[in-house]
Amino acid sequence: MRIIPSFCFILFFALLAAKAQETSALQGGVRYGLSGNVGVNLHTVRFLSMPGGIRETIDNGAANLDYSYVAGVGFHGNGGVFAEFPLLSWLNLGVHLNFYDKSGLLESPIIATPAGRSDGTETTLFSSRKMDAFLQTIGPELIFGITPIQGLNLYAGLRGDFAFQKNYYQREEMQPETDGAFENGLRVRNELRGELPEVRNLGIANFNAALTGGFGVEFALGNTRAFSVELRVLGDVGAFNVFQRMDRPDDEWWRVNSLKAGLAVRYYPEREKALSEIESRLQRIQEIEKAVVSERTKIQEELKELKQSGLSASIVGVSGTTFSGKTISNPRITVEKTLVSRIIQWQPSITFNDASSIIPAAYKRISAQATKGFSTEQLCTQSAPIIASQTLNIVGKRLTEYPAASLTVICSLQEDTPTTSISPVAEARIRSVREYLQAVWNVAPERIQGKEVRLSPSEQSSQASPLLARTIVFQSNSPEILQPLRSESIVLLPNIALLIIEMDIRSGQGLKEWMLEISQFEDREIRTLGLFKGSKDFPRSIRWNMNEESGSLPGAGNPINIHVEATDIANRTIDAVPVEVSVDRDFTQSSSPRYRLEKYRIILEDNLENTVFAEYSSRQPDAQVRVIGSPALWTTRLQSQLATKLGMPPAAIVFIPSDAAKEQSSNEDITTQQRLISLEILEKIGK
Repeated sequence: MRIIPSFCFILFFALLAAKAQETSALQGGVRYGLSGNVGVNLHTVRFLSMPGGIRETIDNGAANLDYSYVAGVGFHGNGGVFAEFPLLSWLNLGVHLNFYDKSGLLESPIIATPAGRSDGTETTLFSSRKMDAFLQTIGPELIFGITPIQGLNLYAGLRGDFAFQKNYYQREEMQPETDGAFENGLRVRNELRGELPEVRNLGIANFNAALTGGFGVEFALGNTRAFSVELRVLGDVGAFNVFQRMDRPDDEWWRVNSLKAGLAVRYYPEREKALSEIESRLQRIQEIEKAVVSERTKIQEELKELKQSGLSASIVGVSGTTFSGKTISNPRITVEKTLVSRIIQWQPSITFNDASSIIPAAYKRISAQATKGFSTEQLCTQSAPIIASQTLNIVGKRLTEYPAASLTVICSLQEDTPTTSISPVAEARIRSVREYLQAVWNVAPERIQGKEVRLSPSEQSSQASPLLARTIVFQSNSPEILQPLRSESIVLLPNIALLIIEMDIRSGQGLKEWMLEISQFEDREIRTLGLFKGSKDFPRSIRWNMNEESGSLPGAGNPINIHVEATDIANRTIDAVPVEVSVDRDFTQSSSPRYRLEKYRIILEDNLENTVFAEYSSRQPDAQVRVIGSPALWTTRLQSQLATKLGMPPAAIVFIPSDAAKEQSSNEDITTQQRLISLEILEKIGK
């Protein structure tokens, strides 16, 4: 019957190995290796002597348990071979066959024995019992390996040991500090040599088992990564006794634990196979390159023929414009991580239709449920009309964030007649605002007050007087309610803000169509970054803005390719000689941004008395500043005022004209439109 546990263990071992082999065949990641370790054996012991050995007794004939062995230690080496089968992407099963040396020196406590000298004086003899155990085993291991991150392996498993050498040498030795000898005239007595008794665990002769675990750090070798070396630390905990006794089974034991460190060398056949496939691909690429050279020669010949027939196309030049407006010929693009802060000034006001108190449709209203997903930060990337449409929701959101704040709704009177109370129309408009903020944003009505003021004589006489009379303005006792919108994000920005491509197309019979494509080879595919097309007339220059939001930002490593193609009315096509622009990325995935870009959208007031300017911090001397706005707005006086506010020389501020009408909302007049600018400041973070 004892053969049954042994058979079950072997069957379980075989089934696990078969399953691992099946999974590894599907994943193609079996690896093989050699391992070697050195370490220390820690013997946990308590017994008096080997069965049949000399048992020291006290006066009454009972066993002297003070002589029991209590501790043992020994240094060892072990090694073996293994194969590992992947079960999951992060889990593998290792099947090992190892040799282990579990030898050690066991010792009992020091015993003090009274004795007499030859001269009649008394003394004390100090001695201890020692045993050299010579124990070598060989056995299989099943170890599960977990790889939480690349290069780190965690291990846990079970080992079976079969002892093939198990001898011992037992004796009692006099301690060095004791002079004299035993009764035999020697400093050693009760010597006993023999073989450790046979042990049967799980019905298997001379079998033992241990739990094993640890960790390792693995390093790939060479370009192929077919071989690797691993530094590992492992530990074993013995499951059974080294031998079994029948006289004191509950009070005697001998188990062996160990701690070891060493190396494991692995061979990955699949990696070497993958390298062969890569070499095959490289060979095919070389063949394709030969074909490309041949095709290029053919195209050049056709180009000569087309030139003779009057059709030609060429890229005359490529230049780039930096953030500060500087033009660079033959630029090199560098993409860098940049911390972008957007600060947007908005107008806390609502313009009603004439004689109406209904909130116009231009102002977006949402449900109470939708307020949970509303964010003022998300508005920072939107245009001025969209931000203006969210005025009520911005106010509502901030009133919920600052419960101690109150809101004042100011209406304007256009007439010159005295009044002692708010007019019915103004009262109705205030009530509309109060009801919306209460129903949607749960703002208490008592936190919202109304007020009516009379327009100044100059405002009443201006053309904007009817518009001002229809507009209500929000004020608050808390500056946080009406502060500018702000958001921060990390984006990728190129050092070249604008790429200018100059081209020339000539067609004697007439141009039918043309195309300019900007592309890049990335991840074994050609990705189009920019595409411009036209018919008949063609522009002399193409201005290409690259940015991350539009998906036109180039990747690192490969240059971008600029290609021009033209077709005449006879359907003859010609390609211009392509031009390449180098691209670098000056960052890593985990690196911090090296630049900060602050983007302010500002409605200018007289003398630049604007709360947005309180956001400005001190600038570095090499900071780049540019203003984007209506050309009618930019003056030397405005440039000087901005320079004073920013603490910079006026020459350091660059103006870039833009179409201000794009920033005009449906309720803004021409004056507000012309006073809207974008101020952008780019500087390095730190030194």
